Amino acid sequence: MKQLALVAVLVVSLVACGGGNSKSTAPDSKSVVLQQPAPRGQGIYVQITGPSAAVPVVARTIEQLRYGSGLVAGSAVHGHKVCSRTARLATYPATEPSLRGLGGRTISLAAYGDQDGARMYCALLFVPLISGGHFPLLGGNRTASGVFSPFMEPTLHCSNAQGRSSCLAHEADFAVVQPSGVRGLRRNAIVVFKATDEENQDADSLCEGEGDEAVRRVIGLPGETVREDSRGYISTRPAGASTWTKLSDPYIPAEDRAAEATYWNGHFGKQWHVPVGEYFVVSDDRTSCDSRTWGSVPAANIVGTVVGIVRDGKVLKPPGAPG
Repeated sequence: MKQLALVAVLVVSLVACGGGNSKSTAPDSKSVVLQQPAPRGQGIYVQITGPSAAVPVVARTIEQLRYGSGLVAGSAVHGHKVCSRTARLATYPATEPSLRGLGGRTISLAAYGDQDGARMYCALLFVPLISGGHFPLLGGNRTASGVFSPFMEPTLHCSNAQGRSSCLAHEADFAVVQPSGVRGLRRNAIVVFKATDEENQDADSLCEGEGDEAVRRVIGLPGETVREDSRGYISTRPAGASTWTKLSDPYIPAEDRAAEATYWNGHFGKQWHVPVGEYFVVSDDRTSCDSRTWGSVPAANIVGTVVGIVRDGKVLKPPGAPG
């Protein structure tokens, strides 16, 4: 039942934040169904309708999100329609060229199911994964992840529209993610990872407002030791070495480092060992919680690397990221 509830959260997050009631009626429209494996008439069904070239990309985007990973292709929907919305497709310079002409077209998403909790999710959990009524269309080996927490400010903006003064923008950024796990992962890369790990740490419970997926910057690699000095500067040391290397982090404003020294110095003078097969990740807002609070992230939890930031219709390179 827990897994079903989590899948329902994903569905509602995507379908409850559209941009109107229009439907795609173009002759090249198609419809696909995703479902949670369950006996007929049970579980959650997601119907995606829109331009034929866009629908498979939208379906793949949903499947690549953490709680969409349990959805598989289905032949038809069953049960009652729980909620539905439409959103306009938004394309960016990072969008696969063959899809860029679809910008402004609409995509319709509908959720069906007879589960007791499904209607509650549709009514209450309108998490804005569709920013401003737009669904980000990327294609290729990239997907989009919404930014909901202020832990990576000022690199990644969350929305202050709901009164969160620590968020620096009215409309949140989208992170363009290459879902490659830890393949080729280097220091200073920004990664998206599963924040809830029942066998290890639970970053969601320790960092209020984190959500089920989190984003941080990789600082310590497997086997290294990480330390923070009395002024908030971080250094790393490889396994078996005696020399420390101070982290170059020009993406952190001086006033933010001063704020850490004033308000959040509990990490000063401490050091942490990074187990083999894990990565030490730190917030760009150094007053926030991260691996210094709940430990390293297992490689299996890392979804992929942030390769771009969508902001105001433009795609920016993540500051400080390698390459």
